[in-house]
Amino acid sequence: GFEPSVVLAGETESDVDVAVAVEAVKAAYNNDVDIVAIASRDADYLPAVQVVKENGKKVIVIGAEPGFSKALQRAADFVEILSRRRKV
Repeated sequence: GFEPSVVLAGETESDVDVAVAVEAVKAAYNNDVDIVAIASRDADYLPAVQVVKENGKKVIVIGAEPGFSKALQRAADFVEILSRRRKV
C-alpha cells in the first residue's frame, strides 16, 4: 500500500523544501518503507534523495519541464516527467 505524507510548512518555499526533505529522510530510516516518491523539479532535494538511496530505498521523482533538475533525475531510480495536456 501507499501512505502519502502531506507536509504543511511555513509560508516560504524554503520552509516547504525543508519539511519535505525531513519527511524523506525520516522515511529513509523507516524499515516499513521501500520507495520514496518526491514530486518536485528542484535540485534542493538531491541530498535527501541521496540519503534515501544510501539506506537501500528506491526513489521516484516526479517533475515537469522546464527546469526539471537533471541532477535530481540522474539520482532517482525512476523519473516521471509530467507534460501539459493539449486542448483538443
